[in-house]
Amino acid sequence: MRILLIDLGDEGSQRLARALHAEGCVVDVLGGIAEAVWVCGQSPPQSPGGIAVAVACVPTTGRVECDLSLRLRAAGIATPLLVVAGRAATDDVVAALDSGADDVVCRPVRLPEIVARLRALARREPVVPTPRLVVGDLTLDLGAQRVSRGEDTIELSPHLFTLLETFARHPGQVLTRAVLVEAVWDPAHDPTSNVVEQSVAALRRRIDTPFGRRSLQTVRGRGYRLDPAA
Repeated sequence: MRILLIDLGDEGSQRLARALHAEGCVVDVLGGIAEAVWVCGQSPPQSPGGIAVAVACVPTTGRVECDLSLRLRAAGIATPLLVVAGRAATDDVVAALDSGADDVVCRPVRLPEIVARLRALARREPVVPTPRLVVGDLTLDLGAQRVSRGEDTIELSPHLFTLLETFARHPGQVLTRAVLVEAVWDPAHDPTSNVVEQSVAALRRRIDTPFGRRSLQTVRGRGYRLDPAA
């Protein structure tokens, strides 16, 4: 069983890694949330040699592991997450579970119990959450093909949704007209047509104008970008 142990400041994490290794687990140790999300995405539970369970070791439960679990689920990653905390308040345990953690245990815990919990999580059939893209307060639900800004739902045609998805996958980056044509339109698209300009304007009227925002920006002479901060 391959375990990804994420050390988020808990002094007992290295001891736990050695103990799990002695129990026959293959243990990878990382120290950052972004790297952990990337590794889990590259080695899902159902793949050969994939990460069976991610274990987040934290001194106290709270914002850090909630951020980790939310980022895993937002990225559509189904790797089970077990949080091992030095101490925790009941409200923090509830928050960790509500944000996507699959289990939370607090020290002191015995190794056989943690191993049993890991095996139980590894036996579960992975439930892949619907992937989402989040740019500022814009959220794209890729499974349901829905868009919202804050709590407001935005209706988009399939064509405009694809265009927005292209921008959302490259937040803050300038996308040239040629890049947009290749990503959204047929390769045989007439290069003299102004369909790109018209579609960007239509998308802007949907996601920006009603909210007094200017997130979909024209960069003169270069292309367009979706600014997460605007």
